[in-house]
Amino acid sequence: MSWLAVIIGGAIAGLIAKSIVPGNEPGGFVVDALIGICGGIVGKFLMPVIGLSAHSGNPLWNLLVAVVGAVIILAFYHLIAERCASKPPGSAS
Repeated sequence: MSWLAVIIGGAIAGLIAKSIVPGNEPGGFVVDALIGICGGIVGKFLMPVIGLSAHSGNPLWNLLVAVVGAVIILAFYHLIAERCASKPPGSAS
């Protein structure tokens, strides 16, 4: 797969994940693409853990894996952002 296809697929996966996970994330196309690409990597590692094949020649399956991974990344982002927002400024730990 060419790098252009990876970036475009990642951007699509990132946009889909942002529409699934409620919240307000900063960034535009570049951040969406990075979230989607990282989501594809996360998905490729997690699919075998739950008993599914992460490797397929089907582009729709690869997109679905990337979207699942991107949703996990965004959920983790919201968890961390919420935790950081609830701490008072200047508090330790």
